[in-house]
Amino acid sequence: MEPGEPTTPEAPALVELWLVRHGQTEWSEAGRYAGWADIGLTPAGEDQARELGRLLPHGPDVAAWSSDLGRCRATARLAGLRPTVDRRLRELDFGTMEGATWPELSEAVQEALLEFDAFAAPGGESVAQLEARVRAFLDELAPGRHVVVTHGGVVRLLLRRAGRDGAVAPAQVERLTWPLRGLGHDGPMPRQSIIVVNTGNGKGKSSAAFGVMNRGWARGWTVGVVQFLKSGKWKVGEKKLAEHLGIEWHTLGDGFTWESTDMDETIAKGRHAWEVANRMLASGDYDLLILDEATYAVKYGWVAVEDVVEGLRNRSPRTNVVLTGRNCPPEIIEIANTVTEMVKVKHAYDEGISAMKGIEF
Repeated sequence: MEPGEPTTPEAPALVELWLVRHGQTEWSEAGRYAGWADIGLTPAGEDQARELGRLLPHGPDVAAWSSDLGRCRATARLAGLRPTVDRRLRELDFGTMEGATWPELSEAVQEALLEFDAFAAPGGESVAQLEARVRAFLDELAPGRHVVVTHGGVVRLLLRRAGRDGAVAPAQVERLTWPLRGLGHDGPMPRQSIIVVNTGNGKGKSSAAFGVMNRGWARGWTVGVVQFLKSGKWKVGEKKLAEHLGIEWHTLGDGFTWESTDMDETIAKGRHAWEVANRMLASGDYDLLILDEATYAVKYGWVAVEDVVEGLRNRSPRTNVVLTGRNCPPEIIEIANTVTEMVKVKHAYDEGISAMKGIEF
């Protein structure tokens, strides 16, 4: 290589995490919080652990890890793993909450648990302390595949850092992949983003997408919307809500194609909508982008499917995407993480009922 010649940066080494919550215990079955209390598996939990043996990767290229608490070590053993035990993979220390059920918690504690990140168990451990020890564990991992048998709180923490959230059931398995360098830096852990497609001939594709828009905004996300087909003549309720919430909204279409009086202008507007969307995808400014009716731009040939796939693949790692529209191309379905096909069973229009404010728009 000549002096001064630019070098191509190496791709970051990857850590592939298979996160496993231990099998069922008497306390999990009863809905009791079990932190550092060493509660054993039930017979059903043991069966769950054996079943995990079929689902989890095995072999010399797979490293296995387990919390030091008995319910995790038993789960790993019954799943056919020989884990290295690490105390840092313990559940959150729930302090005086140990053994309590949800109805027994105060309203303030319930609200803090739902928000999660700022939660601190009375007389126990905070989520910040939990994250510090989990980070320390992750920082030491070598590139490759790692099966980690741990607890619901640890799995939920990492899922949240990957942009997901939700209850973690006993014996639940979640797979996450991050660049190794992203697991050890001083800032927040990098979050994986996903592509969601709502397609099919049934009603509800855009309605579901705008439900996600509301959910993302409620979580403090920066949200943007690009509409590919509807024109500014449409006064839709979701746009009114978005304006009230301060959500960036672009209505860039020219209306339905069968109503067009100038197809060249309609096509140009469709292509412009993709240019705007593509810039937003790459900008890194958004946690969530709704690309409403985007599939029609490909279906009608305004935008090449290869360009859309490339834009989605090269988007900012921060940006989740929801695309809507009928006849989603298989190339987009292939790279999407979640695809739902809306199927028409009945529609009010077939009974002569026109589109209604508050339902359709």
